[in-house]
Amino acid sequence: MIFETVKNMNEKPFVGEVLLCEDNPMMQELVTEQLSRVGIKTVIAENGLVGVETVRERVRGEMFGLIFMDINMPVMDGIEATKKILEMNTGVPIIALTADISEKEQQLYSKIGMVASLGKPFRPKDLLVCLEKYYKPIMAQEEEITDELRTKLIEIFVRINSNKFTEISEALQNGDIKTAHRMAHTLRSNAGQLEKTELEKAAEQIEQLLKNSENHVAPEHLETLEKELNAALSEFEPLIQNTVPEEPSDIVFSGELFEKLEPLLNENNPECLDYVRVIRLIPGSGELIRHIENFDFHDASVALAKLKERLS
Repeated sequence: MIFETVKNMNEKPFVGEVLLCEDNPMMQELVTEQLSRVGIKTVIAENGLVGVETVRERVRGEMFGLIFMDINMPVMDGIEATKKILEMNTGVPIIALTADISEKEQQLYSKIGMVASLGKPFRPKDLLVCLEKYYKPIMAQEEEITDELRTKLIEIFVRINSNKFTEISEALQNGDIKTAHRMAHTLRSNAGQLEKTELEKAAEQIEQLLKNSENHVAPEHLETLEKELNAALSEFEPLIQNTVPEEPSDIVFSGELFEKLEPLLNENNPECLDYVRVIRLIPGSGELIRHIENFDFHDASVALAKLKERLS
């Protein structure tokens, strides 16, 4: 299945690659899977800065046919990344990928040069409709999420959110409102994608109470979030018991984990994300996980040293 190009603003033929600037693993999986069904390869940038550098590397080569840009990302958000990419004059259309598609926000996206918005959560059909503004499909794709893809999304949800309440709580205790807000925003999107409406509402409430870098979250708000997240995890975990391999527990306490992780952090290597699931088995590892997921490698190295000292 392939897409035939419709003439866009730069009159270049579509080369079959889309850049996805997105830090949410669930969204990465969903977009990649759906685009692959229509013959489009997805290149993933885990934050805006990586996205900007990826486009810059392509300026003299084969450029992307389209860019999907998440708005809320660590390191560099989608607004700043879009502005920097547009300064390169590549002519590539940029589509906002966001949970906030209010009229005010859409006007902002349009003003800075984004050509359209795709709201989160979304159905495969929504993605196809969005693409059809720029590309004419020769063959149609399935318009619903398959059981296999849903299982993958559930596995990712459990993996990245099993300790999320603790991470949000620790961020608030440390006064890191920006990180807590972003985590609540991502959790809201993930819950909505899997139709966990009550969790979506609870996460959205936390997100709204943390807007503008102000913390108006009360204990009862956190209690509701914890209750709904635990309910979702309790429902999902039995569904993936036979699909998720068990982690070797000895790696956590043998020191082997630290030996593998430390050089990755020193080299600012995003592969350290691969170890987050194992790190969650270590009590008191929330700060380390938070810095890794924010790509704050220096702070993550400091947190790792503190964790090693505490465990020793």
